[in-house]
Amino acid sequence: MVSALGKALDTKMPSSVLVYEKTEKANHQAMAYLALALKPMYLLRLLTRAISTEWPEGEAWKVMTQLQEIYRPNDLQSIAEMRNKLGNLKMGADQNPSILFCQLATLEHAYAHTKGRITDDDMIGTIFAVTPEKYKHTLNLVAEN
Repeated sequence: MVSALGKALDTKMPSSVLVYEKTEKANHQAMAYLALALKPMYLLRLLTRAISTEWPEGEAWKVMTQLQEIYRPNDLQSIAEMRNKLGNLKMGADQNPSILFCQLATLEHAYAHTKGRITDDDMIGTIFAVTPEKYKHTLNLVAEN
């Protein structure tokens, strides 16, 4: 409150009461959605860790940051996980190639904003490694062009 009585606008204060109310309502709604979505008890603890005296309902951004650290780490662990998942991909002789491409796209999206980002070389190498022999000739023709 003292900072509100200063000689200049406190940059930490919202620009208006309406902005504050929107932020507070949005945070309240986000916390409610997170409470519904996080079923296991070990994830519900993230909600309680986001509670402070200033925000007795908790701050949704803190929960999201913690979830990001758990499920999308941006460190060497993400690189190792990505490489492991690429190495575990398989394609059967009678499997439609689009299934492999969907799996690759899913992994590419999951690691897009981490240090484990999948490069074109990773994709090409994985495709050549897991593709059955009957597709090798086609892949070689495509790779030459």
